[in-house]
Amino acid sequence: MAGKVEVCRDPKSSKPALKTLTVVAAPFTIKDQGLLISSFPSCRVSRRPVFRPVDLRCDSDPKRIFMTRISIKFLTLVLLGIACLVGDDCAVAEERQFPQATPEELGLVLPVAPTRPGDQRRVLVDDDGNLVVGIVHIEVGDRYVVLMPDGQLTSKKIAETTLTDRPFVAATK
Repeated sequence: MAGKVEVCRDPKSSKPALKTLTVVAAPFTIKDQGLLISSFPSCRVSRRPVFRPVDLRCDSDPKRIFMTRISIKFLTLVLLGIACLVGDDCAVAEERQFPQATPEELGLVLPVAPTRPGDQRRVLVDDDGNLVVGIVHIEVGDRYVVLMPDGQLTSKKIAETTLTDRPFVAATK
C-alpha cells in the first residue's frame, strides 16, 4: 500500500489507533497495518478508484466533507447546464439560413460556364462613355468580371475589352 500513515493513542484506552491514512492504491484493509479504528466513530474508510487518493482523518468534520462534495457536484451540474445551453445556441446558429445576393441582383450578368482567374488590365468603356482601364478578376464563359476605377464590379463581354499595358488608376473622391 502506498501512502502516509499516522498513529495516535485512543484517549479511552492505551491501544494505538489510526489518525491519518492517505491511500493511493485501492482496495485496502486496515488490518494490514495492525491498527484499531473502531474506537473512533467519525473515521471513515472508503474504497475509491486508484486514480483518486483517499484522505481518512479522525478529526475531520463530516458536515464539511458532505458540503464540499455537494458543492462540487452542484458546480459540475451548473457548468454542464451552461454548456448545454451554449451548445443549443451554436446548433441553432448553424441551422439559420442567411440571405445571399445573386450576381443578377448586383447587376452582374454571368453565364453558367467554367471560370478562370484573371489578372489582366483591359481598356473598356464605362457608363459615362469614357475609355478606362479596369482589372479583370475572373473570366466566366465569354464575359469578364472587371473592377472599374470607381470601385464597382461590372460584367463586360470579352469582345468589348482590349488588353493594355496602361496602369490602372483608381478614381479618387
